[in-house]
Formats: sequence, structure tokens, C-alpha cells
Amino acid sequence: MLTEKSPTAFNFTGFIKDILTCPITEDDKWIYGGLKKRDQGWILHLSAIPGTIQDLYKLVFNAIKDFDIAFRVLKTDLSVYQLNMGEFGEHLIGKAITIYTQTDEDTKTIARLLLSLTGNFKAPRPITDIKLGPVLFARFGSYGTLQGEDPMGNICNLLINNQNQYVIDRYETPHYLPEWAANVFDIPEIPQPTYKPGAIIGPGHRILKVLKFDLRGNVYKGFYIKNLLRFGKCVLKGGTWCMFIDPAGRDMCDRIRWQYQLHLQLQKIIPLPGLIDAFSDYGDEYIAIKFIKGESLYDLIEKLTRNIYWLDIPAPIIKKLINYLIQILDITDKLHAEKIVFRDLSTNNFLVGKNDKLTIIDFELAYCTERQYPYPPFGKGTFWVEGREFIHPVPQDDIYSFGAMMLYILSGIHPDKLLKHDKRSLLAKIAWLTGNPTTAGVIYQCLEYDPENRPEISVIKNAITLLGTNPTINNQTAHQVNTYIPPLIQHGITGLNNSTGITDNYWISQIFTDAVHEFSPQSQRVKYEYINRGAAGTILFFALVDSFNYDKSIIQELLNNTITYLLKSYLPDNPNIFSSLHVGGAGIAVALSAAIRSGLITETEETLPLITQCLSQDNNFLDIFYGIAGKGEALLLCEQHLDPAFLRQSVTDITDILIQCQEKDGSWIFPPVSANNEPAKISGFAHGAAGIINFLLDSYRRFKNPLTLAAAQKGLQWLMKTAIKEKDAWLWPISNKDKSIKKTWCQGSPGIALTFMRAYEITNTPSYKTIAEKAMRAHPPRVIMNNLGICHGISGLGEVYLEAYRIFRDQEWLDRATWIIEVLQNLKITGENENECYWLADNHMFPTADFMVGNTGILHFLIRYAHPDKLGFPLIPA
Repeated sequence: MLTEKSPTAFNFTGFIKDILTCPITEDDKWIYGGLKKRDQGWILHLSAIPGTIQDLYKLVFNAIKDFDIAFRVLKTDLSVYQLNMGEFGEHLIGKAITIYTQTDEDTKTIARLLLSLTGNFKAPRPITDIKLGPVLFARFGSYGTLQGEDPMGNICNLLINNQNQYVIDRYETPHYLPEWAANVFDIPEIPQPTYKPGAIIGPGHRILKVLKFDLRGNVYKGFYIKNLLRFGKCVLKGGTWCMFIDPAGRDMCDRIRWQYQLHLQLQKIIPLPGLIDAFSDYGDEYIAIKFIKGESLYDLIEKLTRNIYWLDIPAPIIKKLINYLIQILDITDKLHAEKIVFRDLSTNNFLVGKNDKLTIIDFELAYCTERQYPYPPFGKGTFWVEGREFIHPVPQDDIYSFGAMMLYILSGIHPDKLLKHDKRSLLAKIAWLTGNPTTAGVIYQCLEYDPENRPEISVIKNAITLLGTNPTINNQTAHQVNTYIPPLIQHGITGLNNSTGITDNYWISQIFTDAVHEFSPQSQRVKYEYINRGAAGTILFFALVDSFNYDKSIIQELLNNTITYLLKSYLPDNPNIFSSLHVGGAGIAVALSAAIRSGLITETEETLPLITQCLSQDNNFLDIFYGIAGKGEALLLCEQHLDPAFLRQSVTDITDILIQCQEKDGSWIFPPVSANNEPAKISGFAHGAAGIINFLLDSYRRFKNPLTLAAAQKGLQWLMKTAIKEKDAWLWPISNKDKSIKKTWCQGSPGIALTFMRAYEITNTPSYKTIAEKAMRAHPPRVIMNNLGICHGISGLGEVYLEAYRIFRDQEWLDRATWIIEVLQNLKITGENENECYWLADNHMFPTADFMVGNTGILHFLIRYAHPDKLGFPLIPA
């Protein structure tokens, strides 16, 4: 086992200054030194662990102090620990020291020197680099001196290719050397294992399939041969050497060894796959277990219950779920009898096999209370009690985890959204979500802070048998909902001042989760300027609802700061902003136009040209979210503030491009947005054909070009042909390359329904109305969604239902929207004051004020429900 000191916050700045004479700067995580004199090249990284970082610093910087370099190093050994645990982003793991040289010759010389000095150190390997030595790594990339924005609106580092073009440095894994760059090293690269189907790993295990890529250790499906009588399919679970080293100095290999010990001890007591063997390979540890045909409990429950309110789940499925819960309790009871605390009770860790029997497939976080081993325990566990120490696990910890897991299964809502905020109303929320006060009371007891107050397993079993009986929840009528909507809206607006993310008196957002470069993980809070998330979205919301009688005085200063920042700082500094509706200038133009109409922003000789400026830049994408279809909708939304000739020509240019790019079958091929995608025919509204068709219909309605209508109808025919036609509902795969089904405004049936509604409204074709209704029935009438926002969540679905009621005047769609109001009322989180509330929309970590993925979007839906004739669907012309 690796050994190291427990990480501390000891600051290495003075230590570095004693060695080097160059100017030193620092922030909360890093120490910086030297000057970067080129924009790109090979970057050297040295990896370290907390207990050896000071020795490595001393050795490295004494050796290279006379070279002309720039560098970045971690400030404390606590930061080293956090970095290696992935808390700063997976692409930064193993990069404790970063060295930027001024010439390729210096790179070679320094690499040779450091290789000779660091051979005895051990530390994690960065996933983006080639390996030159035990802790010496390198990648070709940007030095960070040139930056731009990716299509998601994130700041990213840029490279200049051999054609003098800017390209994004994507931090690809494994390391990718552009064809126009050269490998400058004269020392051999150490090959890293890249196991693909057909490869042999360990003692005769042939890989058949990669089941899971994971920095902590990959999981493979394989085939083993021990002898003529012992052979068959297996699962190989790996633990990566030196990865995720904890304060006790243990890495993922230690966890695999512990799981192997537990497997030997428990394989005849609880349902586990047959154990084959354990082995080492390239320093990584593996455990080989027999392959069991089945489906993960998580995937199966998602399939059986997804988006269905608990009381509407059919009785046979409820019976099946009760069976699973009872089995988990029985397994937990047996573990406790063996003095083992599971600590990782999660539907991801069970496999459903023949006859609905559960098998445990992962329990590396388990803890033995009798031996008090491992000490300290590995990690915090799946669901842990915030505020309590987890250093001495007790069996009651599993009861808490079971309560959280049970709540997730019954409600479809992530437990963190209910447990880590506003516990005052937790019992009432559980009762509403489950429809059974008795069961709700037992779940609530499971989630008690004090372990001694949690119920026995026998009590929980009795409560589980009552699931689905004696429901107490009835739909509220529109009249009942209308009594609490006004205060709910006002409390939500007030909550934007205190409860949503605010930094330096600005609203901040959660970073886009599919960023493809070296930045912090999902929890990082970022200031964006866009409609989807950021300043423009909040400005747009307040512009649209300014005429309603809601008090916004408490957030006026925040709103003024946001407007001032956008007008006085961001736009003057970014005159060539990417013209995207959701993450660029086109959306900002929409917000400015709406704000001028409402009086939030004064129309002046300075503000008006900004709208045209934001709509004048080139855009090479096609879709609504990033591309020219969204830019086209923005042009139509801003018509009042645009020169008529500019408007007509711009819209005509866009429609011409979209018609030219349309395939013979009526689809469009969309280029990949990130390195992980490939070109595809996408169906949905935000990123695919439905959004383009919606714009073409809006363009036809405004300018009456028959070619535009013909292209839209051709696209509608393609959507009709590619639909999955079930009895009562139509569904669409994401694309011809991705057959998974989504059911949100962004991707899937609700957004596509919106397009068919627009087509019906413009052409009065009855079949379009029928298809729109079938698409909206992809969800049950009483729908539950973990995501509450517009873009990917239940508020977006509610907006679609309100649009259907506006066009069709069918009570069904108003009733469905009314139910969603009830969901939002019951899932609101009351702030510190009773007169403020907020929602955790896209994520369960912290609330934001964002329009498409946060609280202002939810409030837009609530206000539109209360004032249906005065607000339209977001971001499309009325």
C-alpha cells in the first residue's frame, strides 16, 4: 500500500521563492512563475502525491532553475490531494507541476534531465499525456495565451494549425498529436495499456467488450480459460494504480484488493457472481468474476417507472419494485449479521437476473465494524449524511442510504434535491411523492440525522408492503392552483435575490457539463452572458414579465448590475461574438430588444446598434441551439429594432442555406459539436431537424416564400417517417446514429410536438395536429421529472402543453399543465425567509437564476400559466 502524510494546507509559495528568482504570483490553488514566450508546444507535467510533493518540488526546481521557463505548480499538498481526486477536473489529474518551455530544444533537454532525477517517485498518470517516465508526462497543446469560446460558451484554449487557423485544444484522451505537429523527444514513450476487444489481459483473459471507461479503473466483459473444464464469460473490474489516492495513501488498487477479500468471505452468504481470480497488470489491479446475464437495477427501474407519478404505476410493476426492495433489505440484513456495513446502497450496484433475483456487483466501499477495517473507510458512500462524520460507519448508515434510494425509486427525484435543502418540509414532500403517509413516515425516519432514531429493517419491510395502497393524493383543479400561483411566483422572484447562485453581486451559473477542455468539474460556478444560461436570460425574463404586477424591487440592484455588465463590459469587449441563439450574440440581441421594448433598457444611439452587431457575425452551424436556425428566430424576434432590408436579407440568406443543406429525404446532417460526436441526422428541436423546420415555418409566415414552406413540409415528412409509433404516443430516436429516446423540449417528442403545432397553426393540416397530440402523449398525464427547467425538464414540457392549449383549446393540455404547477409547488424549496423560494432545476447541487436551465425559466412557465394570453412560448416568435 502506498504511504503518505495526511494532506494539509501548508503553503509552498515561500519554499518555491527560496529556490527561484523569477517573479511569482499565486491564486487559491496555484503558484505561477516565469513568462510564456510562445503560444503552443510540448508541455511537461510531473505528477505527485501529497507526501512527496515537497521533495519533488525541491528536486525539480533546483535542476531547472537556470532555464528560461514558465510554470504552474500546486500551492499546497491539500491541493495535490484534491487534484488527484478529480476535484479540479479529470483532465487535471496528475498535473501537479506544469512546465512551459520556450524552445523545443529546451523541452528535450529538460525532459532528459527530469527523467534521470524522478525515477523513484510514484504518482497518478494524466489521461491526456504520453508517458516519458514514472512521474514525467507530456502533451502537445496550447500554452493558454490564446483563448476563445467553444460552442457551449465556455472559455477554451486555442491552437494555431499549419493553415494559420485557430482550433480548439480539446485535451483528447488518449493523447492525440496533430498531424501538423512533431514529436520532439529523443527518449522513448512508455507504452500504456489500451485494451480493446480481442486483447489478452492478465492470465489468459480475452477482452470481448469494454463495459465502462473509468479513470478509477475500467470494466470489461471477457472470456477466461483456466483449464479444459473451467472456462466461460467473465467481468473484469480494474483499479488504476495511483489513481484517486486518499488521505491514508491508498489508491484504487487497494479498493480492488479489499473487494476481493470481501468476495471470498461473503460469496456463500449473499448473492454474488462467482469469483474467478484476481491479478495485476501494468501495476493496475483486477478482480475477475463470472458474467451474469441481466440488467442493472438502475436501468430497469428507469425503464419501468421513468417520469410516472408513483400512484399511476401499474400494480404489477409496483409488486416487482417491492420485491426488489425486500431483497435489498434481506441482503443488507445478512451483511449486518456478518459485521459488514455496505455503505454503497445504490440501484447501480445490483444486477437483476433470472426470476428477478438481485446480485451485488460492486461493494468496494464496504466496512467491517468488527475489524474496523478499512480504516479510514473508503470514500463517503453513495448517500451520506451531510454534517456527520463518516469515519466510523455503523449499520444504521445503510438504513439512511436505503431510505434515500427508496425515495429515488418511488419519486424519480434525486434525493439530494430533497435532503440537502429545506428539511422543514421534507416529510410533506415525501408524503406527496409517495401518496402514502405511512410509508412516507418510515422513509422520513430512515433519513433521520441521528442514527439511533432510524427504524429497524423489519419496520421498513412492513412499510414497503403498503406501497401502492390507500392513496391520499388527488389532482388539484385549475381553480385550486390559481389560489397559490401568485404568492408562489412572488416568492420565487424574491428567492432570486438570496437563494440562487450569486457571486460579486452577479447571478452565476453552473458550468456546461459537456465541456471538452481543461476546466473545473460540474460544481464550478461560472458567469455566463447568454440566453440559455447567464445574463441575457435573466434580462429577457424580467423584460417579458415587466408589465405584470410582481414586486422585483429586491432584485433590482442585481438586475441593474447584470444589464450594466452586458452593455458596458461584455459587448464592447466582444464585438465579434458568435451569433448563436442560446450561447451567443443572437440570444443577447433578443434580450436587448425585449428589454428596450419593456423599458428596462433605454433606446439610445449606443444600445440600438448592439442588436444588429450581435446578429451580424457568421455562424457555421445549422440548428436552433448553436446555429443559423436559432439566429433566424432571433432576427424575427428583434424585427422591431432592425432595418427592414437587413432583416429580409439576413432571413433569406439563412433560409437559402438551410434549403441547400437539406438532404433528399428531408433531413439535415449536423456536424459534431464536440470531439466525442460524429455527424448525424438529428431529430429534436434544439439540436436537430424539428428546430430548423420551426424556423422555416416562422420565416414562411413572415415572408411567404413557397420554397421555404416546401422545405419545411419535406422536413416534417422525414420526422413522420422516422417516428417510433406506439399505440398512443409517437417517439423519436435522437438521431440515425443514436437510437436512445429522449422526451424533453431539447430532444425528443415534446420539442417535435411544438414544431407540428406550428405547422398546423400555419397550414391548418389536420394530420399535423394529430401527430402533435401523439407526440405530447409520450409522457403520462401525471408526469414526474427530476429536471425542473425548460431545456431538459418539466417546465419545458409545461410550456409545450400551454402552447397546445392555446392552439387546440383542448382541456387535456391545460389539465396536464396544471399538474406540472402542482409538481413545482410541492418541489419548491423555501429559503431562509418564508417569503422566498427556489428550485433545483438542472442540477441538484445549487440553484441558479438561468432562463433555460434555472429558476427564471420555471417562473416564466408559472407566469405564463397565470397570464396565458400575455406570454408566448420562449424564444420563438408569437
